[in-house]
Amino acid sequence: MTLSSYSVLIKLGVFGCVMGIAPSVIAADQEVENLLGKIRNAYSAVKSAKYSTVVNFRKPPLHCTNYFLAPDKFRVDYPSDGADGMTSLITDGKTTYFLPAGQEMQHEPYDFDNFFKLSPGHVETFSYCEWKKLLVVGKGMGLDGRSLRVLSDQEWNGRKWTVLEETKASEKQIYHYYVDPKTYLIWRTTSLPFGAIAYRVDTQLTKLELDISVPAAMFRVSG
Repeated sequence: MTLSSYSVLIKLGVFGCVMGIAPSVIAADQEVENLLGKIRNAYSAVKSAKYSTVVNFRKPPLHCTNYFLAPDKFRVDYPSDGADGMTSLITDGKTTYFLPAGQEMQHEPYDFDNFFKLSPGHVETFSYCEWKKLLVVGKGMGLDGRSLRVLSDQEWNGRKWTVLEETKASEKQIYHYYVDPKTYLIWRTTSLPFGAIAYRVDTQLTKLELDISVPAAMFRVSG
């Protein structure tokens, strides 16, 4: 049985939020392009990372531990509903492995669109391994250059952040990506449906360790 036919993953589909596919490349303004260039440079320089995230659409919020090893290995561990132990979703860049707590491992060829939909996270989580797809204008899962703008000195968590705002008319939502103005890494993604006062998406980094030792064995799955 593949991941796509596994019923548990249908439930997990609420984790990722599908990003609209733009039909063509749309030029962004210079301020946006300058910021995106700095963000892409920051992620391209990261060789390994371990980071904690919280997914706030859940009650209680879902706390995850994520691991990245350049160029394409990624793993997320999170508590399972109604089961002891942790559930893991892993890719080595070629295969996606799903290890639900107390159940058999499932796998399928790696496809980032599917991985994104099935995983608990958003741009702040997946930019480490897929920044080339997420942090570009108008390509594949990239950003809509017609509706991007930079908001400076935005308050969050006792600090000021540079926010990249994206209005997605196709989804009727406004996304905010909170960028650390010193490191140019993204620490928070929110989305607010048009006319709403409650976020649909609010995922945040709570701890980040860069360029540390992350064993390659963490991304190897047997069985």
